[in-house]
Amino acid sequence: MNKRAIVLSDASSPHTWTWIDGYKKLGFKVYLISFEEPIEEKIQIEDFIKIDSPFKPSFKRYIWGARKVKNYIHKISPDIIFAHFIPNYGFLSYLQGKIPFVLTCWGSDLIRVAFKSFLHQKISKKIFRSAKFIVVDAKFMKEIIVTKFKIKPKKIMIIPFGVKKEIRQKGGNVKKKEDNIILFTNRKLERIYNPFVIINALSKIKDGNIKLIWIAKGNLESKIKEESFRKGAFDKIDFLPFQKRENLYNLLEKSHIYISSSIYDGTSVSLLEAMTFGLFPVVSDILGNREWILDGINGFLFDPKNEDELADKIKEAIKNRELRDRASEMNRNIIERKANWELNLEKFYNKIKL
Repeated sequence: MNKRAIVLSDASSPHTWTWIDGYKKLGFKVYLISFEEPIEEKIQIEDFIKIDSPFKPSFKRYIWGARKVKNYIHKISPDIIFAHFIPNYGFLSYLQGKIPFVLTCWGSDLIRVAFKSFLHQKISKKIFRSAKFIVVDAKFMKEIIVTKFKIKPKKIMIIPFGVKKEIRQKGGNVKKKEDNIILFTNRKLERIYNPFVIINALSKIKDGNIKLIWIAKGNLESKIKEESFRKGAFDKIDFLPFQKRENLYNLLEKSHIYISSSIYDGTSVSLLEAMTFGLFPVVSDILGNREWILDGINGFLFDPKNEDELADKIKEAIKNRELRDRASEMNRNIIERKANWELNLEKFYNKIKL
């Protein structure tokens, strides 16, 4: 096919590079334009264009960089633009005005940012209307766009991010050892992910054999570590920096219970990967998680503001190995059926065929 595609997205996010790999597999020549630097060496692309700006992430940054982005788009002359996240790269795609673009929503951009003010809603609606197609990863997100922004349903695709075949195979071969129960989370140390409730819940669990692996950075890092020390939970936690994919999967292999206390989410890739590796999900009772977890059947849901409920659900998950084993098998089947990245990519291509 050899069609040219520009990806407008956060180059520092692993999700961006998974999509880029997908676009390449579909036959596109990929160019990436981003205000962020890649966090590690990535997939080979035609070109990476870094837009430097004197502004931190904000509306000013994207207004300031709009002309540069437009000039690069004109120079490359792509057949299509793949824009990720509504208020920044979606907005820039809308401003360029000529090349058709597919907008992919990541979750918080729709759930929080698009409703931040009347102006945010108005701009988001213009972006939705201008996009050739809109990609979301959860049913409730499609419903929001249809009902709140009056966008036609046929324009919106539900494409869960998905898990690649080699990772599904790797996760399917895992056999868990039960000597010590290992909890796992890799949600960022930011307000939206509600990390303090995990610290408070962990401090209420007196089992000395448990350990929480927490792979994350964020603005709350020092406060979280200080709070965990003050609450007597510090020795139960291994705080780790960002991990390369192979290291991440090795840690998932040896872990038993996955925790997420986020207040807002679409379909969480972290949750899908945890399910792939047989971890038992204990996650916040929010719309995005309800599409994947049925409380007491293939995981536990809890009120993200209730640390006592989270502590009780963790203790029950630790105690009930039979439930965990049943859920593990069930969740791998769910991933194969609903989060098969290759099949989801094929559905995506069939919809956007140029």
